[in-house]
Amino acid sequence: RGKSPPAAEEISAELNLPLRPVNVMLKKLVEAGLVNELGEKGKSYQPSRDLSGLALREVIRSLRDSGGAALTPETENSVLVREVKKRIAAAFAAPGANPTVRKLLDSVSPAPSGEDTPEEGRL
Repeated sequence: RGKSPPAAEEISAELNLPLRPVNVMLKKLVEAGLVNELGEKGKSYQPSRDLSGLALREVIRSLRDSGGAALTPETENSVLVREVKKRIAAAFAAPGANPTVRKLLDSVSPAPSGEDTPEEGRL
């Protein structure tokens, strides 16, 4: 949306997660064909398709099937990761639910200044 695709370092900083697990996760997403890696030096990353059509179930399955956990105990306990896990569980709670990545991102994206606060359900 008008911004250039972020590098792993930017993703790590924005999510307040260590760089190593972010790199591991990005590699798995690239291997699964869900994320495109751009450039040879100073690599950046972007989704391989529209997030509105990408089922969250597909992303989770791809990460699980790739073997090994990307999250370290430190990362696993971060506020963001706990909140995302809670929202993923809620998204799948309804019978037949098939939430998309876009819906999840919309639920955790920071609101423009002064709109929503963490108490109102946003990080």
